[in-house]
Amino acid sequence: MSVDRRPPPPMAAHHAGLRVSRARLLWISWMLLSISLAYVVVTTAWIASENRSLLPIMELLTIWSAVTVVLFMVEIHRGAAESHRSGSLTALLLTGAMAAVTISNHFLYLTVLPQLYGGTQIPSWLLLDGWPSITKGLECVAWGLLLGLAMLFAATPARSLGVPVEWTLRISGTFALAGLVGPAVGNMNLYILSTAGYSVGFLVLAFEVIVHFRGRRGSELPIPTQTLLAADA
Repeated sequence: MSVDRRPPPPMAAHHAGLRVSRARLLWISWMLLSISLAYVVVTTAWIASENRSLLPIMELLTIWSAVTVVLFMVEIHRGAAESHRSGSLTALLLTGAMAAVTISNHFLYLTVLPQLYGGTQIPSWLLLDGWPSITKGLECVAWGLLLGLAMLFAATPARSLGVPVEWTLRISGTFALAGLVGPAVGNMNLYILSTAGYSVGFLVLAFEVIVHFRGRRGSELPIPTQTLLAADA
């Protein structure tokens, strides 16, 4: 009996390579949804009460959310059409840079600074909730600048997840970048725009992805037809 050793058609091979796992994307989206809700609740409580005991919780949520956002961008890159993969790769690299900056920043804040200063007051220029501050400045770079740009670059590649996802990325990225006016002029109240962009933005994104996949069957979700056509063009 002869065995057909011919390679699969290019379209089929590309289809298999771009196939997105439903279980993985839904898992990431549910994680994003829960983290975003928790972050909004804790941040609102901190703004209302200025209770510094909430800061370690916010820092741990930030580290967890940074990792989850990277996983989300990985899936966007995997599902992007060939013509949009440069944009999705740029978004992924920017998100990776964001995660590296914010995780390092929060790890140092949770471990190194308390040991350096012991029971004494941490200088204001090292406080995450103060301004001007080096650690707060790094957070603005990570979540405002790097993630804001990443969301804009990811918008078009994420079109296969639905038009609402695309436009939420565009609007959220714009808000994240607009909030950088705050640290630039020394009015951190304006940075609330950035906070709304990435915190509320990813909450909405997670909900939209979950709704997009609701009712679909099977463990794997095929890439939409327009993605395959763009890849074979």
